[in-house]
Amino acid sequence: MDEDTNTVVGAVMAALAIVFVGTRFYMRHSKKAGLKWDDWMILASLVLMIATDIVAICGVVAITANPEGPEHATVPTDTEDYLPADVLYTKLDYASTVMYFSITSTTKLSILILYNRIFSVNVLFRSLVRVLLAIVVGFWIGCTVANLTNCIPMKYVWINSLSDPRYCFNYNIYWFASGICEAFIDVLIILLPVRMILGLQLSTEKKVAIAFVFLLGGL
Repeated sequence: MDEDTNTVVGAVMAALAIVFVGTRFYMRHSKKAGLKWDDWMILASLVLMIATDIVAICGVVAITANPEGPEHATVPTDTEDYLPADVLYTKLDYASTVMYFSITSTTKLSILILYNRIFSVNVLFRSLVRVLLAIVVGFWIGCTVANLTNCIPMKYVWINSLSDPRYCFNYNIYWFASGICEAFIDVLIILLPVRMILGLQLSTEKKVAIAFVFLLGGL
């Protein structure tokens, strides 16, 4: 997928997110329900996503003047050193990576806080939600710190494509491990309300329908 396609996809997703979050806030306001922490968390996620999209667009602008394009900035060169235009692109890409975990974590927190509000009468469920909240916050902090300390000094993130092991840890292994952890957390969040839904005094069809809505929202 080229940079233009990525930009278009990012713009479409941002537009849809703005519409959905805007609709959510409008409904809360029209029903005079007031804004809760889950609303503020999803708003924070939206703002961070828009900021990341802006950074990505700036990255596209940065490489436009570079005939080699982003491919040159992300593969080793003969000297392993980036050109000036590539350095700017890599810095912006690095900033986007750091913000990624803030976007996904605030979204997860919003879902969990919503769960806690909906099923507040069940003590066990609330305890499980709090455990997951702590896990998400820990994952968020841990991954953000790991990104920021990927290379020490930090400049080795963008001045050299070799990721010199004298200064940087193996980022590919870290990214793979963090992806597995995040997928595991997502599965737990998606499955968490299923037990509560199955315990409702409803027909099987309605339980399946409600479970599907929660699973869709989690995805």
